Amino acid sequence: MKKILCIAFLFSGLVLSAQTVKEAPHSQKKELREKMKDWSPEQHAELRSKKIALHLDLTAEQQAQAYEIELAQATKRANQKDKSKSHADMTPDELFELKQRRLDAKIQLKEAYKRILTPEQFEKLERSHGRRRGAKQHKSRKNH
Repeated sequence: MKKILCIAFLFSGLVLSAQTVKEAPHSQKKELREKMKDWSPEQHAELRSKKIALHLDLTAEQQAQAYEIELAQATKRANQKDKSKSHADMTPDELFELKQRRLDAKIQLKEAYKRILTPEQFEKLERSHGRRRGAKQHKSRKNH
């Protein structure tokens, strides 16, 4: 009987410690995102353009153009963040307009990258966006 109790306590200890380890990376990411909120649009643009440059092996000229594109996007996001109100507070027409503006912005961003990237680089960029989107959808289905 003592052996069974000891095994049960050990097993429950393992289960509890495994759960805390699993939650730690999530909280670290959340803390990092909170710290990143204070960054300037220039800092966001620089990091994003460097990630893209590494991923797509961009030339120096392409890197400079990617930085300009990302700076414009980061500046827009910073301005919109200050003005935005909750989706719950919006009328259906306001929500429709918001969604339409976001889609138009995505189209413009895609066209801007199409102008500066080679077809192979653009294809690689599109594939990486598709994988990220698929992973996010998989996560959201998994959580529900």
